[in-house]
Amino acid sequence: MESMRSVPFAFGKATVHWMDLYVGFGLAVSVSGFFSSMVAWCLSNATVEEIALARAITWLLCATQVASIVLSLRYFGVVQAGFSVVSSAALAWSAVRLNAANEITA
Repeated sequence: MESMRSVPFAFGKATVHWMDLYVGFGLAVSVSGFFSSMVAWCLSNATVEEIALARAITWLLCATQVASIVLSLRYFGVVQAGFSVVSSAALAWSAVRLNAANEITA
């Protein structure tokens, strides 16, 4: 970790350290997961006409977060993967909830 903090290099027009990239990408993955969960939460209140589209978008966001779990475990760490786990669970729950709402209205 100390080496990641102490070795600077040029990245575009800025001078950064490897730790900057590690933390930055990890935070980006976390923010993406949080955003996906919030979008799915909003979609869970879709009208009857919007349910099919909302469910498809929610499952796609869930699949993205499942991929983020794998990538986070490989490249970032358990903390970032944990955010993706929580996000994918929330997305799956929302998609299932949308499916139940569709069955009730059908």
